[in-house]
Amino acid sequence: MFYRRKIILALLQLFEGELEKIRLQKLLFLFTQRQQKAEYDFIPYKFGCYSYSANADLTTMASKGMLTETDSHFKSNEKTDYLKAIKETDKKQLQEIKMLYGKMNANVLMKHTYINFPYWATKSIKAESILTANEFEKMNKSKPKSSKTILFTIGYEGISLEEYLNRLLKFNKNFFLKYE
Repeated sequence: MFYRRKIILALLQLFEGELEKIRLQKLLFLFTQRQQKAEYDFIPYKFGCYSYSANADLTTMASKGMLTETDSHFKSNEKTDYLKAIKETDKKQLQEIKMLYGKMNANVLMKHTYINFPYWATKSIKAESILTANEFEKMNKSKPKSSKTILFTIGYEGISLEEYLNRLLKFNKNFFLKYE
């Protein structure tokens, strides 16, 4: 099993085996921001930071029976202690994430990540309704800006889909990028 999937299973284990999808994405994002080399990359999305790779791993684990997926939650079906299967540093950081953010609901976590990581809120459909006017303005200022027309090439080998999309977003504000 990929190490990154063990991270997700350990995170779920810390939360009694079940998390709402939005909370899971936000908690995983906050965890990866603390890692030396992030297990997952994220992009700005309609509810803030989102990882296609993490979602693919979650879907795969659900198809293999390791998780149960509902419209709003993922629940672990695993009996293995995944906290013992990950690096000690990652275990400590996951525990810190639970201590710091574990009692926050999805909206509070969204607001927290939007305020502290505004770039990842730039595509959010909820940002304006959960942020103050000043916070929303700060988030808007974090959008990549360029008034020049630029022709560039971009390599994709060895990077994640999220990293590729982030490079496109950051280097050309006129580039139309739609992802659902």
